[in-house]
This record gives sequence, structure tokens and C-alpha cells, in this order.
Amino acid sequence: MIKRPFRLSKIALVGAVMKKTALVLVLVTVVFIGLIANSLPVIRVAKANPYTAPEVTFLPPINNTAYSTTSLTFNFLVESISFMDFDYYYSLDDRVSKEPIHVKLVSQRQDPTAHYIYETYQFSADLHNLTDGQHVLTLHHEAPYYSWFYGEEVVREASEPPIIFYIDTLAPTISNLSVNETDLGDKLLSFTVDEEATWVGYSLDNQANVTISDEVVLKDLPVGSHNVTVYAKDAAGNIAASETLFFSIAEPFPTTLVATASVVSMAIIIGIGLTVYFKKSKRDA
Repeated sequence: MIKRPFRLSKIALVGAVMKKTALVLVLVTVVFIGLIANSLPVIRVAKANPYTAPEVTFLPPINNTAYSTTSLTFNFLVESISFMDFDYYYSLDDRVSKEPIHVKLVSQRQDPTAHYIYETYQFSADLHNLTDGQHVLTLHHEAPYYSWFYGEEVVREASEPPIIFYIDTLAPTISNLSVNETDLGDKLLSFTVDEEATWVGYSLDNQANVTISDEVVLKDLPVGSHNVTVYAKDAAGNIAASETLFFSIAEPFPTTLVATASVVSMAIIIGIGLTVYFKKSKRDA
């Protein structure tokens, strides 16, 4: 009867030692993990923890579009509950710009189910001194957050698909303008445009432009002087005009008069021949 309390005390002592040992092991493990975490580079966390940024809607410049100006404003819309959690910047032709992007609130809407207020912001950045040719524009966004695992702030980054656009400030060149006669007596308009055109037309005798979709045959032109000018517009909206070509339609040769003159001439020749014949016959008699 006296030994039972001794056994209970011994068991209690062993339990207390085990609890302290377990606590020490936990503390050692936490310290060890912290030391390892602080020795790892932050970029590994950024790559291992992708995030979903708010949906972006792009305004001009539009992908695969040509513009006839050397200055553009890059615009995009972002709808988010808290847009300030994300920072935006862009790269143009591999040149990264960290300059501030202008932002303004466009609209707000409430989610009736979650009672969230969604705000739409428009971001804009001016692009100047753009050269003719192709350009690649990429939007980047990043979100800083505090990592308890690393014990410091890290940044998660992502990029939108690139926008490819073109600058074209040069108007097309129209050359080799000519008007040639066809086998049917009409006039065929010919010319050459040095680049692909989205629209081509011509003006005959300073009248309204006529769109060209095939070869141009000028029919039933009245007798007299005429002029024609060809116009062309490229994908960027540049419009070019050719030189003005002057030509004339001559009076057709009077075939009835020729036929009448030929008959008269033949009659005269026959008359002269008969006169000579009769005179000769009289002399012979």
C-alpha cells in the first residue's frame, strides 16, 4: 500500500521530462528551418508561388495594328477589389520602363452575392518617338507580400502576352500610271502601288472617287480631253495620290464619208475612162 504513490510520482516525472524534451525538439526544429529559409534566395519563392493578377483589358495600341503616328498612349483597364495590391510597369522592345503609370477610377460595381465592391481603373502611359516598323509592348505586374516562411517581404511577378504593333508614317507610292487603248477601242487604266493597300480608287475628270476592285476599263468616254488621278490607302490610314494623267479621245474617222468619196472617185475614174474610150473610137472611125 505504501509503494503506489511512489509509482505514480515516477510516472509523472517521466511524463514531465518527455514534455520538456518534445518542446526542446520543436524549438530546435523551428530555429533550424528559419536558418535554412534565410539562406535561400527570394527568387525561388517567387517562381514556386505563382499568383493570379486581376484581369486586364487592353485599349490601344491593339495587337497586329498599324498606326500612322510616332506617339501613342498605352491604355489598359483593371477590375479588382483592391488594385493597390499590384504594381504595373511595361517594356517596349525589351526596354523596361519603371516610370509611374497614370491611373484613374473609371467605374464601380457591387457583387450582390459576396457584397464586394469591384473598382475598374484605367492605366495609361505615353509612348513617344516611335520609329517606323514593328514594336513589341509587354505589360508586367507584381505583388509584394510578407513571407512568414522567409521572414521578409518577397515579390511575385507575372507578364501579359506581348502586344505587337506597327508604326507606318509613309504613304504609298503610286507610279507607272497610263491609259492604253484596248482591242475594243476602250481605255485601260494601269498603275503600280509599292505596298499592300486596304483601298484603291480613281477620279475621272475630277468627279467623285470610284473604288477599284479589279482592272479598270474606261468605257464610252466622250470626245475631247480627260484626266484621271489614282488614290491608295494603306493599313495605317496613310492616303496617297498619283500624278494627274491627261489624255484625249479623238473624233472617230468618218467611214460613211470615206465610202461616199470612194464611190465618187470610182465614178469619176470610170467616166474619164469612158470618155477616153469614145474619143479614141471616133478617131479610129
